[in-house]
Amino acid sequence: MKKNLVKRLLAGALALCMAVGLAGCGGDDSGKSGGSGTSGDYSETVSFSATSWYSMYMADAGYDLESEAYTQWVMDKFNVEIDAWSLPSSNALATTRLWLNGSNVPDMFIVPYGMPVTELRQYMNLGMLQPLPEDWKEKWPNIADMVAATGYEGVVEMNGRTYAIPHATFYNFTDIDPLPRHKSIHFRKDWAEQVGMSDLGANGTIKVSELKEYIQKVSDAGLCSKPCLAGTVSGALEVFKLSAGIDGTSDFTKTDSGYVWTPATDEYIDLIEMLQEWYKGGLLDPDAYVTDVETAFEEYKNGLSPAIYYSGGVGNYQDMLSDVLKRNGYSPNNTEEREKLYDAYGIAAVAAEDGTVYSDATDNYYTMTGFSPKCDEATMVRILDMIDYFCTKEGQVGVTQGIPGEDWEFAEDGSVKILNEELASGEYEPSPSKFFNVWGTAGDDVAYVPGIAGRYLTEQEMVLDIYEVKSNGTIFPIDMDYVILDTDAKKNYSIAVTSQVTKLVISSNNIEKDWKAFVDEYSTIWQPVLDDLNK
Repeated sequence: MKKNLVKRLLAGALALCMAVGLAGCGGDDSGKSGGSGTSGDYSETVSFSATSWYSMYMADAGYDLESEAYTQWVMDKFNVEIDAWSLPSSNALATTRLWLNGSNVPDMFIVPYGMPVTELRQYMNLGMLQPLPEDWKEKWPNIADMVAATGYEGVVEMNGRTYAIPHATFYNFTDIDPLPRHKSIHFRKDWAEQVGMSDLGANGTIKVSELKEYIQKVSDAGLCSKPCLAGTVSGALEVFKLSAGIDGTSDFTKTDSGYVWTPATDEYIDLIEMLQEWYKGGLLDPDAYVTDVETAFEEYKNGLSPAIYYSGGVGNYQDMLSDVLKRNGYSPNNTEEREKLYDAYGIAAVAAEDGTVYSDATDNYYTMTGFSPKCDEATMVRILDMIDYFCTKEGQVGVTQGIPGEDWEFAEDGSVKILNEELASGEYEPSPSKFFNVWGTAGDDVAYVPGIAGRYLTEQEMVLDIYEVKSNGTIFPIDMDYVILDTDAKKNYSIAVTSQVTKLVISSNNIEKDWKAFVDEYSTIWQPVLDDLNK
């Protein structure tokens, strides 16, 4: 599936900001839809209970809504009182299920990301979620536009009504559709230069053969103590799948002749054999069967390994550079030392040997918002007014940068101008409202707006360059037919494919024989799903 070019923030996206008439005064921004659906009549105070994305962390942090100036500003703006419920992340999904089945959810509640779509639709069908007003798209056009951007609009609809609001990760400021996965190859550019591979990743891509040559040369040069592709076997499997042009979004792949269970193909066996070759040759992490990706990434940052397949979002890349600086005795705000690291720490997309870039798509949404059947009309309208505001550019930026006109404003070129001196100096982290995070869109998108506190323009550009490389290649889309498939076979589908891959890579003497035995053993689980998909 060919992808259109990413609209670069410094050109198309900023022009979009200008098109809505933003000036340096930091006035209201109308968002994509050309107007907010908010009523503006907030003379009566509305009180309601709610969980949000931050409810999963607020208890451990000892969080208080009144501690944040922007949060209070929003509550005053819409004249609301909020009873914020805690929802610890360790059991957020289980707790939400208990609340739903006990008819005890707050007026507005987060639908945790891990809840299967089929389960959500069961709750919708049983009346455990209250649908939005029938004319919600006309009254709250910014919400409607954001929901459409997620691609999940049809998923939350039933019998002509909409029962939940999926939240987009990219919406106002970057236009990436379909959205490629954030994960990329991280590698040491300075080490590549030392071993005679200064062009590695120069075009934004790395082939598996190039990665292998680079690791071997780093090993020969003795540049680090663990000269390998750091991380787990499953992470390496993701790299090898993409390099072979194999869709990694699901175990079930749609072909011209119908669906196939990808692990049952000969190509999958080839990948496992290649993984074992790498493992035995010392090219994979010797601790790959016991390590976790976070530990492996820490080792990469500390200079123990030369490469890892890990999230390549701007936040991850920036945090990595900041950690490296701090560990070497520098402030993360030391621009001179920070810029030196741009020539040391690189990121690149995975390419096939013919140069084709393959990427798995990822959902352009993160969590959903639902409403209790007990939520009254006036409360729902007020909440929807707030969500509609958070879907505008001003609302989206405000969640991370603070009060418009006081902490920040839009400059004439559409970038953000920080007015708060403490925020601009980096004396504290720019997150003025934790509780309202992801009420509109997630924070991924706004992280690429030039001028926002806590972000560096060069790093934003570097990451967007990789997104563009992926977007110009082939992106395997999310298969919505599989996502919404609601059969007993799919509900029972649970096979630890990557765990078995890891086991065979470490210990098998005959990959082909052992893998085919595994495929046959679990055929009673995957074959019924395959039959349902091919009906």
